[in-house]
Amino acid sequence: MESLPFSDEAPAITVDIGRHRLRIHRSTLRRLDNPMFVRILVNPSDKGIVVEKCTESTAGSYRLMQSNARKHSMEVYSSSLVDEISDCAGFDRYRTVKLLGLQIWGQSAVFFRLASDSTSVCAS
Repeated sequence: MESLPFSDEAPAITVDIGRHRLRIHRSTLRRLDNPMFVRILVNPSDKGIVVEKCTESTAGSYRLMQSNARKHSMEVYSSSLVDEISDCAGFDRYRTVKLLGLQIWGQSAVFFRLASDSTSVCAS
């Protein structure tokens, strides 16, 4: 059996609504082949988030630090992005939520379903 280039951990993100922070876990970055840039798309009608590998010229891209991208998670601080996620899912204002995702095969992207019953890491 061929070994996979990433851990068997499920891709994950954590949304910290009170701090306006979205953490993209290392397991997600590995599924995207440790990209230099990612784009985060929120789809209110499907109640989902897609994190996808992209290029520097892609609108709305976030640059990853090269040294950290292979070893650590990445944090994005954005009031507008986190507020959009919170509004879409109906999360409480001070909640921190961990979402598990599914890789979209054939694309360098991971999908995360937003649901108000998602795993709560901690709540204030």
